[in-house]
Parts: sequence; structure tokens; C-alpha cells
Amino acid sequence: MTHEAPRSETYRPPEEGLFNVAAMTDEELFEVNAALREHFDYVDENYFDPTVGAKRHHESHNLIDRFTADVRGLAAYNPDRVRGIVAKCIQSKTGSAHLLAVETAGSLLGFDYTFARDTLIDIHLNRRRPDGHSFDGRASEEASFTIARLMRDLLTQEQIEDFNATIVSRDDGDSSMTIEPADPGSPY
Repeated sequence: MTHEAPRSETYRPPEEGLFNVAAMTDEELFEVNAALREHFDYVDENYFDPTVGAKRHHESHNLIDRFTADVRGLAAYNPDRVRGIVAKCIQSKTGSAHLLAVETAGSLLGFDYTFARDTLIDIHLNRRRPDGHSFDGRASEEASFTIARLMRDLLTQEQIEDFNATIVSRDDGDSSMTIEPADPGSPY
């Protein structure tokens, strides 16, 4: 007989961030994401309004960053759920969902490398989806930056080559859309 404590005494739920995304349904998660990005767009459009200004812009951007960090954090203990969230985001027709897919897909590289790579590349290339819709332009641009950061910070040389080979093969042999790792210290 072992002298281990019962599971209920040793189990600790994952640390919650600002947003308790683990307790949210996927639909609630999508609603919060859309609302945060809608607020950011409003603040961005009214950047020079003294009642809004740069402070609100920065705060709004930080909330989105914290939310997506919390969603990415789910991948550490529930990667299947995060994969499902990203898959739903890809099928969405909204730019806010496409941005969430881009900002979250990288957290799946250790769990499902091919899915994460293909998600980022498809959005980077702004591939038409089977339903005839394209990805949001901002999401496509952000996918390019995300891939460059991952190349700099996380991917091996072999994986960098694989990303670029996949880009070339998906872009009918055109190598103009390949990506170089981001410069050290660069936010992009």
C-alpha cells in the first residue's frame, strides 16, 4: 500500500490567467475574443480622440494579448481542445476568429506539428477555403509575422526548411512567399 494522498488533495487545476478560459465554452471564448477585438478596433479608429487616446489603445491591446496567452496556455494540458478551437476559427468567416487561430496555432507545434504548420501557412498564403471565402488580410499578415517569430525562437533548422518547403509546394512552386526568421530583438 502506498502512502500517496488521494488525487483530490494533490490535483491542482492549471493556474488561471486573467481570463478563466478553461471554464468557458468554446462559444463563450469566441464571443470574448470578438468583443475584445471589436473594442480594440474602436479604440484604434479613435486613437487621437482625447477621451480614448494611446492609453486605451495600449490597454485594449494588452487585454487581447492576455486573452490569447490564456488560450495558448490551454494547450499545455488540453491540446485537443485548443486544436478544436483553432479548427473552428479556421472555418469561421470572421477576421477576429482568424486572428485567434494565428495567435494560438503555434502553441500546438509540440502536440500536432503538421496541423499547426498547415494552419499558419494556409492563413499566411491567404488560401481560399473550400467554402470560397478567404482569410482576413490582417490574419494573413499576422501569420507571416508569427511564422517568422517561431522560426527565430522555437523551430529547428530542419523545421524552418520544412515550413518553407511547404509554403513553396502550396504556392505552386513559387518561392516568393517563403519566410526568413525574425531578426533578434524584433517584435516581428
